[in-house]
Amino acid sequence: IAEHLSKMNAKIYTTKGSLPVTIEGSNLKAVNFDLKIPSAQIKSGLLLAALNTKGQTIITENKVIPERSLVIGSPGKVIRQVTDDEIKHVKENAEHYVKNYKKYKNLGN
Repeated sequence: IAEHLSKMNAKIYTTKGSLPVTIEGSNLKAVNFDLKIPSAQIKSGLLLAALNTKGQTIITENKVIPERSLVIGSPGKVIRQVTDDEIKHVKENAEHYVKNYKKYKNLGN
């Protein structure tokens, strides 16, 4: 749990990585977590810490988003699969953006 609480800006003090542990949790920030190992203890600790944050903390477990998925929201929700044509257009737009950046980057200096 120390790793997760650190992401929320908590300060964790241990005795050479072992118990006892001291946790300072002032000015915690809201964070989204995807727990790879489902653990009631970790979830409970994060939920209690989240009560002292401004904003929204979201905790999910092993969320896997399939390739080529259109995902919207927080937490993400798969809406549909993207088409080959949509992927082609995204790549073309990215190439166009980079080309324009290179063309105009030194203007105005």
